[in-house]
Amino acid sequence: MTVPPIFPGNTKLTFTPNVRVREISYHTWRAIDIAWRLLARLGKSELTVTSVSDGAHMQYSKHYTGDAFDMRGWDIASPPLFALSLRAALGRRYDVVVEAGHVHVEYDPKLEKVDHGKADGEADSSS
Repeated sequence: MTVPPIFPGNTKLTFTPNVRVREISYHTWRAIDIAWRLLARLGKSELTVTSVSDGAHMQYSKHYTGDAFDMRGWDIASPPLFALSLRAALGRRYDVVVEAGHVHVEYDPKLEKVDHGKADGEADSSS
């Protein structure tokens, strides 16, 4: 009896041995899943996650809250194009940045500016 693959197409999801996923957030799992499916559509054989909440990062990095991950990028034909496609698939609450040898993805919702009912181009009378 053969067991069907649990991954999209024939694209494997792997984590390098040092990756800690204990503190990973729902938003990061969602982003990994979408990146995985995007790579499958591109015909890639594997998505390798190289960092989540492990390693040394900037002081206020989203890695430490489980809201970021790094994935291997050197085996992607055009990392900038992949990053643009992934960013579009994830939406504006995520940042996707091509860095040296990897693609960094983080959940980083921005506060949205509320216009309080003003029409476009209408001046703010409170200033």
